[in-house]
Amino acid sequence: MPSTREFNADLASRFARWLRVQEYTGTTNRHYLASVVSLCRFLNNIPATEVTHLDVRDFLASIARTGLKRATVWRAMSALRCFFDFLNMGGLINWSPRASFAYDDSNELFRVC
Repeated sequence: MPSTREFNADLASRFARWLRVQEYTGTTNRHYLASVVSLCRFLNNIPATEVTHLDVRDFLASIARTGLKRATVWRAMSALRCFFDFLNMGGLINWSPRASFAYDDSNELFRVC
């Protein structure tokens, strides 16, 4: 049985292959994969298939606190939405935590629904 980190790394690798099949640009592939790898590191020993919307919120808040531009954090959010759709379509999760967070045009970066 693989460790949680190995399991998450395998999911990230499969996601990268899926992005190529979907014909995302090389830049999008790199940014999306970097966001997913960062999330997996943040999760530590939580399998990506057991993530909650609160885990996603905490991750996005943690990267926002590093001083990244708002657009960069939004790109990370887009990457995670895509990743959880990928897991959902693959039957690895029955619901997507990405449905629980949304873009917000107000002064707040994102909100949890």
